Amino acid sequence: MNSFSNFKEFFFYLLFFWFSFSPEYLQVKFQLYVLIILGINIFLEFFLFPKFGIKVKNLANLAFWLFIFSTLLSIKYAYSKKIAGAFFYIPLFSIFVFYQAQFLNLKEYKFKTARVLSVFAFLVFLFGLQEFLFKQNILYKRLIPNPYLRFLGKRMISFHYHPSVLATYFLIVLSLAIFLIKTRKSKSDLMIGTLGIFSCLLGILLTFTRTAFLILFISFFLYFLGSKRKYVLYLVLIFLLLLVSSSLLSKRYEIFSRFSLSNSYHIGSIRYRLERIPIAIDMFEMKPLTGVGFGNFRYLFDIFYFKETPYEFKIPDNMYLSLLSETGILGLGSFFLFLFSLFYSSLKKIRNLAGEDKEFLKISILGFCMLLLNMFSYDMFYWHMPLFFFWFYAGLLANDEV
Repeated sequence: MNSFSNFKEFFFYLLFFWFSFSPEYLQVKFQLYVLIILGINIFLEFFLFPKFGIKVKNLANLAFWLFIFSTLLSIKYAYSKKIAGAFFYIPLFSIFVFYQAQFLNLKEYKFKTARVLSVFAFLVFLFGLQEFLFKQNILYKRLIPNPYLRFLGKRMISFHYHPSVLATYFLIVLSLAIFLIKTRKSKSDLMIGTLGIFSCLLGILLTFTRTAFLILFISFFLYFLGSKRKYVLYLVLIFLLLLVSSSLLSKRYEIFSRFSLSNSYHIGSIRYRLERIPIAIDMFEMKPLTGVGFGNFRYLFDIFYFKETPYEFKIPDNMYLSLLSETGILGLGSFFLFLFSLFYSSLKKIRNLAGEDKEFLKISILGFCMLLLNMFSYDMFYWHMPLFFFWFYAGLLANDEV
């Protein structure tokens, strides 16, 4: 059993490495091999540790399987089954990662997970910083095609293909870095956690992703609201200072205009997203129960929107709207039921926990909430790295050890 435990530890570090440093192009290219490895590992977990069998009486697990069933129905009854079938990896990834995280021995691995991901975030930030300063990224220039190179030198991309996806990665790691500092066991934890927090905060700023920046402020405000320390006041002052600074700097440096209060682009971005709402509702009405099928929003887009639109923008830019139109009442309804049951069970567990276990559960809820908020700004499940970490966090919350 010790050898399997060592293998499992190596396996998780390998997963963290893969989803931290592999661009989306490689994620897509090698997704079959990743799914096979995840599947083999989950089989070994069930075979070697039958006590970890799925608890069918757990409402979160029941809601989860209802969501998986709904997504499979949306594929079966899609307008274009060929397009929807290409996204079959989404329910498979969801199952494998959700239960891998549930089987994780958090007593042993929660600090290791926080340390490893904090170090990885620091390395991702360093690579992104040199790209931002020197306006070149050798990874995409010579090795991997990237359709989002227009952001190069303007917004940090690093290994994650698109600034919004990179900002999501930093949001994911940030909560774990905070946990490492608040419950540190050594000076090295303090140093690693500090590097992690510094990398994530500055990384989010240099991606110039407005939604992630706002999520960061809102989440921290709520998290530290009951704290006796003056974190909230400091965060409010820093937030206002950054807004004022970016507005002033935007007059001289165009790059800061994304955060500028006077930038008219903000209104255009809001209008663009608002235009997608009636389109998503119209598609939902075509097949209200099962939805039009994964990926079929783009396939049907031109029926409802007559202006010439680049392929990249034929999306809701909102994962909840995507689920509504593409998986219908069953998909979105079961997803919300899953979220409700997950939060309900997590909040019940908090009452019976203390010390570092309670802090880890609180910080896991914070990380998960930041992902849920970020789903309002883009179709997160269609990117492999955020999909992996979403279900990883969900599994942590469903884990009986916290």
